Amino acid sequence: VTAETGQGVIPVSLADDARATPSPSVERPVPVPPTTKAAIGHRPAVGIPVIMAPPAAAAVSLAAAAMQSAGFDPASGVERVVIKRATSQSDRIEYFETAEEQIKILAGLDDEEMLANFDVTVEQFDDFKALTEGMLASWKAGDLDALEADILAPLRDTSPAAFRDLIVARNENWVAKIAAIMEGEGDYFIAVGAGHLVGEDSVVDLLGERGFTVERVQ
Repeated sequence: VTAETGQGVIPVSLADDARATPSPSVERPVPVPPTTKAAIGHRPAVGIPVIMAPPAAAAVSLAAAAMQSAGFDPASGVERVVIKRATSQSDRIEYFETAEEQIKILAGLDDEEMLANFDVTVEQFDDFKALTEGMLASWKAGDLDALEADILAPLRDTSPAAFRDLIVARNENWVAKIAAIMEGEGDYFIAVGAGHLVGEDSVVDLLGERGFTVERVQ
């Protein structure tokens, strides 16, 4: 799996960074547009209080709460299921990233750019149930184009630099590690988020560029 968050390893100091530390790329207060101020009214509707946080961290917490409000059980998520299965089989579990690395990526995003993405994220909550049901149906059907449109396009279109940091750069880093694994022995099961498997510069595409044959199994 991609990070150790599945085991709940998030130091308090890093959680504080995600909640309150300004992005290092922003040296002045970031003005909050009227659309964003209005959109914050959606937060209580999904069961979480309004908090002061950088846009990226706020969007993550809001999406997580909205998913739970829509009936999704965190305990049934792919990451937890995979970890539980691996643990039951006494498999060794390794990670491509630490929780610290993930949080520092979020803390380093440009706040002004992420405000635009935050607005788009909140707008999706107008019919969040339909959105999540559509994404789940696309995932089950293996509809890669639909998954790209739902998962990647909003971030790529509104926040290209963040898209580079959150998706492309991480894909490149993971593929280098996968290539190293492939040079060794043994069998590995690697789980990553669906957004890293679709679109240009996906893990699948980058593995192909390195000469690996990737076969889709469904």
